[in-house]
Amino acid sequence: MTVIEKKVAETVTRYVAKDGTEFNREEDCLRYEQTMGCVFKTRLRGIMTHISKEGMWEKGLDCLFDDGCARSEYYKITPETEEDINNLVGYLQSTNASEGHEKYNTVRLNFNELKVDETYLFVYIADCEYSFITSLDRLTETIKSGWNFLMEDEKNEEEKGE
Repeated sequence: MTVIEKKVAETVTRYVAKDGTEFNREEDCLRYEQTMGCVFKTRLRGIMTHISKEGMWEKGLDCLFDDGCARSEYYKITPETEEDINNLVGYLQSTNASEGHEKYNTVRLNFNELKVDETYLFVYIADCEYSFITSLDRLTETIKSGWNFLMEDEKNEEEKGE
């Protein structure tokens, strides 16, 4: 018996939806194109830029949004018109985006806080079918508030120990 290695080129047909999402089967692609998520994502194409998970990880940001078990997607979004805001809100609703709450999860923005010409980070956790949108200001405020809370809590523990 002779063992040989051969490199075989394989041609694979992929079906690409209007928003750039790829599928192995035509039926899946056509079905996806009918979803509101695809419709809104297509409308947002000019203002929404994908950010690589690897890039988020390299900069140490992935750990802020993902527990490492989920398939996450990140997008930079800068709405240019009120119509963009409306399409963005529609897209957020189609991806089960949760809004902020005054007492917890303050990193999330409420949809009525979105403004034209502001840049946002949209986080989609695919495994959980969950998403949210935030801004640099909101993220910074949340981290600072959390840090202050932890340091105050640590100070209180030290005072109890004395």
